[in-house]
Amino acid sequence: MENAFDVIIAPVVTEKCNALIQEKKYTFKVRRDAGKIEIGRAIEELFKVKVKSVNVMNYEGKTRRAGRTARSWNRSAPAPPGRSSITPRTSVPAIAP
Repeated sequence: MENAFDVIIAPVVTEKCNALIQEKKYTFKVRRDAGKIEIGRAIEELFKVKVKSVNVMNYEGKTRRAGRTARSWNRSAPAPPGRSSITPRTSVPAIAP
């Protein structure tokens, strides 16, 4: 397994994601070729919580002017079981490029 920082890129903070936090679901931008098991293990390693399930959504890059395309990416929504919770805005360590 690779380093957890290689799998999890950044937390996704939007209005919809903030609504999902109330349901104890947290969203992260993850590496394009990462699988559900790999994402779950990375979240467990980074935040020291048990992951109940992982949902992955694929985002295709938008076509820009002159035929260029923005980068494609995946969004992951792991859900810790029961009363476990994580605070992505304060718990995600700084990731150096």
